[in-house]
Amino acid sequence: QDEDPDVYEYRTQYSLRGGRTFVPDTSWTRGSWQGLTLAPPITPTPLRLEADLPQLKDNGIRNVSIQLRYYKFGEPTETNFNLNVSQNIGYLEDKIYMDRNTRGYAYRYVFFHEEHGPLATPWEGKINTGYLFAVVPEELRDRRKEAIEDMVELGKIVLDDEEAAGVLDQFKDIILE
Repeated sequence: QDEDPDVYEYRTQYSLRGGRTFVPDTSWTRGSWQGLTLAPPITPTPLRLEADLPQLKDNGIRNVSIQLRYYKFGEPTETNFNLNVSQNIGYLEDKIYMDRNTRGYAYRYVFFHEEHGPLATPWEGKINTGYLFAVVPEELRDRRKEAIEDMVELGKIVLDDEEAAGVLDQFKDIILE
């Protein structure tokens, strides 16, 4: 008894790995039977992290970690990847899942120094290139005391969720479309 049986209304809800449900829009959308293509709200972004192991060893660094902040399901998310110098593998490949409508992320390196502990670099924004090379900062290579003290202080800061979102806010012009 429908006036137009070739038209229907639908709304989307995504339930992805881990059982998390994401509802991007709760309004009903008009569709037709010719077809409907849905794309998930997140997309995989492959990453490759490399480092010069001899350079890390020469500078007393035992491990380098990259901290990534990005949007996943509209929420700030953090992921960490580590390269351990003792494993003698100078690269790693992995992926993160980011919101489809973003084009970048914020990142920083944390170098774990044998004497000073974690030494963090300031946050930077990056458009999705998928490739990162952990270069030991010149200040650390030159053993500049003031710069090392600044990196030690940055390494002590653990941000709560609200502050973590603030990191992404600094790079909105790079990250968001």
